[in-house]
Amino acid sequence: MEEILNLIDENVLNELNLLNGYLRSYANTFIIDAQSLCALLMLIYFSIKSYALMTGDSKFEVLPLLRPFALTMTIILWIPFLSLLDEPLNTLEEKAKDKFVNQRVEINDLFIERTRLLTAVNQRIYQETEPLNQLNETNSSLIPGMDEIVQAMGRARILIQAKLKLILKELLEMIVVIFFKVMIYILLYAKILFSNMLAIIGPLSFAASIIPGFRDSYLQWISKYVAVMLYGMFGYVAMILALTHVKVAIIKENHFYESLLNTPGEQGLRNLMAYLGGVNVAETSFLVALVVGGVGMICVPIVSSWVLNSGSTSHLFNKAAGSAGKAVALITK
Repeated sequence: MEEILNLIDENVLNELNLLNGYLRSYANTFIIDAQSLCALLMLIYFSIKSYALMTGDSKFEVLPLLRPFALTMTIILWIPFLSLLDEPLNTLEEKAKDKFVNQRVEINDLFIERTRLLTAVNQRIYQETEPLNQLNETNSSLIPGMDEIVQAMGRARILIQAKLKLILKELLEMIVVIFFKVMIYILLYAKILFSNMLAIIGPLSFAASIIPGFRDSYLQWISKYVAVMLYGMFGYVAMILALTHVKVAIIKENHFYESLLNTPGEQGLRNLMAYLGGVNVAETSFLVALVVGGVGMICVPIVSSWVLNSGSTSHLFNKAAGSAGKAVALITK
């Protein structure tokens, strides 16, 4: 089935995956430098330990001496170490993505039904509306064919009004959908960019951990890397929540269009004219749901940083979240 509500372009996702693979090839850029740094820092570290043992300031312990070797082996096996970290995180992301795809199919079916109902409403507007009574009560009958001309002009006016409203509606929806897509792509690109930057400088962080003053550098690196890699999983979870709001909004809007189609007689005609003359809350629910979902993408890095209390890159999104909140406030006014 053709996907009408195309919130995510698979071609863009494929390009992002290719970009991730290309950047990941640079993960071993500083491995040799990190190994050299490890050798130098280990020499300094063991010299200090040996001097402390010789002077009697410390006792002989095996584990503190094995720690530099463990860090060095991690740097030597850097690519397998990254794969070990990536495997469970990518599995969680794929599960969330599968849930998102299933919900997207359901939303697409509802959107197709929405398009059908909207088309039916416009057809009924054209078929059932008549020119204003005062136009028919004029002396236009004195001129042959004037009644038909007035009637056609009345229908044309109503049809143009309906078309203009539909065009405006489609324009607003296009803008909001683009906003939603942009926020998703920014989040996924941020994950790729930050994770690969961390992968490139990671060996240096592990090497610096040999020095007691920087002994927790590798733990901070791991917490930040895991937090960034969780952007993908939390991003899809946020999209699932956004689509849940979209689903409720489309169902509400479909019920509204069905009521326009199923109300007979004069009441149905008045409802159609009221529909042409104003904006119903049900019609704006879809737009509001997408805007809120797009803003929710900004909250993903903040939530991700809570997992390991990493601090990570979430502060980069705080100002963006504030700006987006102000934009939503202006849109909803």
